[in-house]
Amino acid sequence: MNKTFLYFILFLMQSLTIVQAQEVFSENFGTSPSPTAENDYGRSPSSYMPSGSLGYGTSYANTNNASAYKIDDNYYAVVAPGYIRAGINPANSGTWWTPAYDQPNTVTDHSGNTNGAAMIINAGETLAPFYERTVTIEEDSYYKASLWIYIVNTPVRIAIDIKDLSGNTLTTLTTDEITDASYKGHWFEIPIYFKSNKNCASNKVRVVFRNDKSERSGNDYYIDDLSLTKISAYPDGVSGTDIACPITPCNAGDTAPSVSTNLLTFFDPATGADLSTAASATPSIPTGATLVWYNNADHVGNALSNTEVANAPEGIYYAFFYDATYECFSPASAAVTVKKYCISPYQNKGFATTNGQSTTYELKPTDVGFQLDIYKIDNSLNVTVNGTAITNLELDFQSNHNTTGGNLRTLRFKDPQAYYGAGGIPEIYNITGTATTPVLRIIIRKDGTVSFYGAKATGGALYELELFNGAGLNTYTWNTSTTNTIIIGQKVDGPTHISGRGIALQSMPCKCTVAGSTETGGNPTKVGITNQTKQAGWPENIPNGFVALESQKAGFVITRVNKVSDIADPKDGMIAYDIADKCVKLYRLVDTVNNMGEWQCIKQNCNQSK
Repeated sequence: MNKTFLYFILFLMQSLTIVQAQEVFSENFGTSPSPTAENDYGRSPSSYMPSGSLGYGTSYANTNNASAYKIDDNYYAVVAPGYIRAGINPANSGTWWTPAYDQPNTVTDHSGNTNGAAMIINAGETLAPFYERTVTIEEDSYYKASLWIYIVNTPVRIAIDIKDLSGNTLTTLTTDEITDASYKGHWFEIPIYFKSNKNCASNKVRVVFRNDKSERSGNDYYIDDLSLTKISAYPDGVSGTDIACPITPCNAGDTAPSVSTNLLTFFDPATGADLSTAASATPSIPTGATLVWYNNADHVGNALSNTEVANAPEGIYYAFFYDATYECFSPASAAVTVKKYCISPYQNKGFATTNGQSTTYELKPTDVGFQLDIYKIDNSLNVTVNGTAITNLELDFQSNHNTTGGNLRTLRFKDPQAYYGAGGIPEIYNITGTATTPVLRIIIRKDGTVSFYGAKATGGALYELELFNGAGLNTYTWNTSTTNTIIIGQKVDGPTHISGRGIALQSMPCKCTVAGSTETGGNPTKVGITNQTKQAGWPENIPNGFVALESQKAGFVITRVNKVSDIADPKDGMIAYDIADKCVKLYRLVDTVNNMGEWQCIKQNCNQSK
């Protein structure tokens, strides 16, 4: 055996010039809990043990396999050296490991702590790494990788490799075979030194510590304080290796994901849009990669979770192919903007007819659809969109219309199933609605879907309705770029009547701002109210006003009411503060045909037509 190499290492550890160091990683394995059956007698596996290498030597509390609980050939465990014997079955307690913590001559980890953990290795015939760590190194820099070892039984041979992520070995150190007993029973360090190439950008390397001796007799040792440290220079008397530029494979590829759209919208009150609907099927996700989303083009921070992708709030997002194995990304996709939209009444018109007369709406193109609110109805109605009835049967609600060959009731409440004229719910013709609380609401969407809602009492909430008794939706076409024609009619069945309003629905940003006028001059304000001494030229010096109010210590208070609904005869444009709802409300006449209006909280919105 050549002992010169190991003596040289020990000499260096005692006499080398100290150089400035910056830790890249350090592994001291922490501490072991006081050994009990509940904590596997202080043992734990290492997350840096490569798969297919040494098996985990769990204690006898969890296995009958003596090779495992004795940490025999080809097994390991992270545990305080003095706790090893605690995890061995007392009925089969013969062991070669050092004394227990409560016995003379017990061995500690490298730090000297009784409960300090180390990696306990019985390498056996396993020629494989026992610890691998992927790290990023900087260009044109010096590094030292090392471990501390306590040999229990020789022979032992250890290797340290620096590899790139493509598997190329950039530099390696392999000790001589250690057989001499003088190397047993104390901790010593095994280091390797190298320098990264100045022509390389920062890149990842894999630091590999491995067993290089296949031996069932002996080959038992403790490992502690593994590390990679950036140093300012090689220590005096040490020559390292200048390594080649690391080559990192990337399954993410060089092609950015494609997106099918650059704009996703969602409608209030929803809180987000599904980004996955913007991902194009081509190019396909490369093998070994996944599709991830970030809110920046540099994939800084964390990728969006699946929940966040499915419900992304307003913002700008980018898709990447991501290779988790090599931690690399493809280029960014084109930006996808997620924008919240509100549904705005684009056209609003009331109607009231009797005896089966129909009402026709000629609507400008809209990108959402049409909403029909009914205030009063006899028993049925039908709706036609661009020449196609939305349902195959009349929309009928009357309780005694249940005979085939005659009138057939076709709508009922969805959950739980209930009917007009049954279970305490009045016949629909006995319920009266308003512009705010209609009797019926039908929403006809551009995608061919229709939703039906009904109130169970005058002024009551709306509940979803469903078609039944053979009624179903027809396929109609909604025009988003040309005029739409909506016809609302009724089958004559005795005296018939229907009133309500139709609303063309258009999407608009929920909030928008318009730059204020910066022009000077304008028409002077003629009326002013002040509790101060009136200044000359006031309020005429305030341009384009109707009434100017002035005070330094008093506020402007508008009419306050407990509920604006208590106002018996509201007028179009009336404003009041609703104490119950805690907002300023405006009354707006929305249906001049039926003299119907509604109160709404004043809030920031977009009311500009497109």
